[in-house]
Amino acid sequence: MIKAINTCATRVLTFSFGIVKWTHTDLENLQTKMRTLLTRYRFNNPRAAKERLTLKWQIGGRGLIDITRLHDKQVKLLQMYFLNKQVTSFLHVGVVKADDRCTPLDLVRANANELPTDEEYNNQVKRQWSQQVLHVRHPYDLSQQYVDIEASNKWLTNADLFAETEGFLTAIQDQVVLKRNYKKYILKQPDTDELCRRCGKESEIIQHITAACEQLAATEYVKRHDGWAKTIHQKLAEAAELIDDKSPYYKYTPANVLENENFKLYWNHSILTDKTILFNRPDITFMYKKTKNTFLIDIAVPNTHNLAKTITDKINKYQELANEICAMWKQKAAQVIPIEISSTGVIPKSLSQSLTRLNLHLNTTAKIYNSWHMFNCKKLFKLQIRPPSLILFITASRDR
Repeated sequence: MIKAINTCATRVLTFSFGIVKWTHTDLENLQTKMRTLLTRYRFNNPRAAKERLTLKWQIGGRGLIDITRLHDKQVKLLQMYFLNKQVTSFLHVGVVKADDRCTPLDLVRANANELPTDEEYNNQVKRQWSQQVLHVRHPYDLSQQYVDIEASNKWLTNADLFAETEGFLTAIQDQVVLKRNYKKYILKQPDTDELCRRCGKESEIIQHITAACEQLAATEYVKRHDGWAKTIHQKLAEAAELIDDKSPYYKYTPANVLENENFKLYWNHSILTDKTILFNRPDITFMYKKTKNTFLIDIAVPNTHNLAKTITDKINKYQELANEICAMWKQKAAQVIPIEISSTGVIPKSLSQSLTRLNLHLNTTAKIYNSWHMFNCKKLFKLQIRPPSLILFITASRDR
């Protein structure tokens, strides 16, 4: 939808810029009407950060063209055209001298105001977004050194979501979903009970619902975890020519053991060792027979603030098992490969490194994202926020 608005709707306005006199108030009112329409059709949450709408998707925005910025740039280009032509045309000299507030270009004062560059503009808007007390969490998460910013924001253009789904997911990242904690402390509804409606033990915040509620841990979190693990298992099985089935990721059922002359692939398999090892059941075990390399793959979906710690914990957790496998199976190397995305969709740099070590295409991340947004839409929208009768867009979480 953003691409359609930028290409077909917003660009039409450029023909009037510099000819019709648009005030900044007019342009801001037009932009407000646009946000209102997007909100009406659930593409944008009314409480979400409005600064995020006009930022580039590469830095966490949604890529909508800022009409005021577009107007100022177009007017500046036309002003520069007339000013530069003065060197070769006496007609342009006369036009520049005569245009003293006669046209929207106001050529007499054309050099008075300098526009900020695109980079300066984006930095300014990003600062405004980061200064919002409620919305600051997501830009702060993206600014961490261990986070892959481009990969974390790629779902905004590559995930092929319905507009309603994208709008709801950005509301989750902006912390403006109507959870109980939000109602009590942001909307100032003092009679609201802030405890989670499922477990009744912790404050009902986004981070609790998506990754920390004990009532969802044994069911919904497991389904989300297995959905991601199945995606990795299917990609490995296809690359190793262990399966011919090209079924969609959400219909794929992993076999417990797959094997050919070059590879062996285990699904959720306990590895028996000579000595007792507490953690001996990685999600996926992948053995490359020719090179005698074994990969212990484990999937996790922590809260964003626990992302870096969880990666380290996973590696340490299975390191003893990796050493034992090298001795028992006479492997040259056994590597622990953590596969992680945070519960709000933030991707660490280690994910691309893990996929590269497994010789998997980086587009595999898009498949993992489908499980992420399906869980968040279903659980936050259905279980926590609105009555089930209003659930109209959950099916948007499938690939179109």
